[in-house]
Amino acid sequence: MRFLSRLVLGLFSSLLAISCLEEPECVRINNNVAGITFRNLIDGSNQAVLWDEISMVGTDSIVSGRASVTSFVLSLDYFNNQTTVKFRNQELIDSLVLAYRVQAQFISEECGERYFLSDLKLITHTFDSVRIVSAVPGKDTKAKNIEIYVNE
Repeated sequence: MRFLSRLVLGLFSSLLAISCLEEPECVRINNNVAGITFRNLIDGSNQAVLWDEISMVGTDSIVSGRASVTSFVLSLDYFNNQTTVKFRNQELIDSLVLAYRVQAQFISEECGERYFLSDLKLITHTFDSVRIVSAVPGKDTKAKNIEIYVNE
């Protein structure tokens, strides 16, 4: 009898654990990450650029303190349809203004809404050249959306 009750308890615990795996993952449901890479204007190779600060208007700095940056990611504001990024070093201040479409989608009671961003567009910039590689932002730091070409 003891063996049977342990077996039933073990099976019940296993079924309970498996059923928890079916719960939705609510952590990474928004695709609001845009990856930016700096490239050499002459040959297109990756280019490290020295910045004192990279920041999104209305938020904390992305890069603060003198740093050599080849690439970085932005968390786009899904409560707006536009983001301005400022780049500052000792010689100059550059900017990049991005626009995008935001669609709210109801997922579930547990997760609530997710925000789907698409149609990433370049509005203005002060760099030598900028190219949109992918118009759909990603969900993690592997996103590759924008290439900024610099002549350094």
